[in-house]
Amino acid sequence: MKSFLLIVFLVSFNAAFSQHVNLNELSSERNSYLRSRGILYFSDSVEKEGFDISLNEKEEKLNSYLKKLQRDYIDKSGAQFPPASYFYKYRNMIDTSIIYKTLQKMPKGALLHVHSTAMGDAEWLVKTASYMDDCYFYNSTDGKEVYGALHFYAADKVPANWISLKQLRRENDNFDEKLLYLLTFSAKDENSRVIWEDFEKIFDRMGGLIEYLPVYKAYTKNAIEVLLKDGVQHIEIRSGMHGIYDLSGNEYSYAGFAKIFDEIVKDVRKSYPHFTAKIIFAGWRGNTPDKVMKYINNCFEIKKLYPNLLVGFDLVGEEDAGHRTDFFLNEFFKKDSLEKIYNLELPYYFHDGESTLPSDINLYDAILLKTKRIGHGINLFRFPTLEKIVKESGICLEVSPLSNQILGYVQNLRMHPASGYINKGIPVAISSDDPQIFNYKGLTYDFWSAFMAWELDLKQLKKLALNSLVYSALSKEEKEKAIEYFLNEWDSWVSLSVQ
Repeated sequence: MKSFLLIVFLVSFNAAFSQHVNLNELSSERNSYLRSRGILYFSDSVEKEGFDISLNEKEEKLNSYLKKLQRDYIDKSGAQFPPASYFYKYRNMIDTSIIYKTLQKMPKGALLHVHSTAMGDAEWLVKTASYMDDCYFYNSTDGKEVYGALHFYAADKVPANWISLKQLRRENDNFDEKLLYLLTFSAKDENSRVIWEDFEKIFDRMGGLIEYLPVYKAYTKNAIEVLLKDGVQHIEIRSGMHGIYDLSGNEYSYAGFAKIFDEIVKDVRKSYPHFTAKIIFAGWRGNTPDKVMKYINNCFEIKKLYPNLLVGFDLVGEEDAGHRTDFFLNEFFKKDSLEKIYNLELPYYFHDGESTLPSDINLYDAILLKTKRIGHGINLFRFPTLEKIVKESGICLEVSPLSNQILGYVQNLRMHPASGYINKGIPVAISSDDPQIFNYKGLTYDFWSAFMAWELDLKQLKKLALNSLVYSALSKEEKEKAIEYFLNEWDSWVSLSVQ
């Protein structure tokens, strides 16, 4: 098929070339050179993600408009081009750009890679959640808890070194600013040698805040509504599915978590009937094999109760500091037997290839274990055979441009390997990973960064958004409805954008 399309393109190219260039005015050598370059250019074009997208007249008009804005912005930015530098340095240049405001309204399909306690609004946590009664702050550096950890306690059960936030606010007018600083990244984190330590400390700090039952319900609903307003219609959260608690000492783990999340989704759907959500269970890759086996067993028990909600299994955590994927092969091999016992499928959705190390070979195991998608996959470019398998097998890469930059994997987003993956026709979907910790909301910043850094066009934006639905864990029927909704929203956005 692509060979046929290449021939069609070459015929079109030669015709257009002949119309606009007087070949008699060119030397035969120059003529031959330009034709050869054209053949190479179109040969590469056929491979790109988005090549199979046809734009209508309105889309062509919008594409021309966006490409002009893109070119003008790049030319004017020069050395201050935001994606070439750390996100926080030039974030204000993104906020004020016409392209950002246009992409904010763009339907984005699904968010396939986001963590359940880092997908929301950091300011909401500080200004709303932390103002709830009985919220306490760990005000010690003794190492028993991370400094700044938040938790809710009944008044008669407050442990030592935990101070009421009400008291801390009375004593410090700028306490909310300090708290936001402790819960988010900023320009201070550029080139940090302990960025993953700081990253995990933030999760520890906010865990007891978000996992308090009244907060979790309000937080999750608010986070979903933020994403909906940003053009996201479907989410697949990574979650350990535990930790939710109340002041009575009850802990809601696994099945209890699934029930609570399912109820929140149903509540959201009353106002947004097109919204859908799934859970990918996320254990910790630093754990023991026995613990990982318990994770997998628990997954099947939960999936038996919520077969359409829990859709897969993953291990998360810093890849270079945790166990290699093959450390758990014996446990992963047992999944096939459990699928027969439970008569259920539990696919893998592995975080792998999120590394700067050439020796990181986890992607081999992810692919051999038949992962449905790959979380990040930054390192895939090092393995040409795996690249071919990923492309031929339709394994989608969940690419989070800003997360990769902020955590130090790719300093200049122009050099992000995902640009090459898109040009090779490897399926890619844009995600945000942990936007709350990175102190931004939604998915637009990541789409903006990809569009600008990789000089994408409207065909590729549409393809990336469609990929997020095509490679989602939605059922066939759910997928058809989701894509139909997306295409209608896309046409409306295009029409409004070209007026």
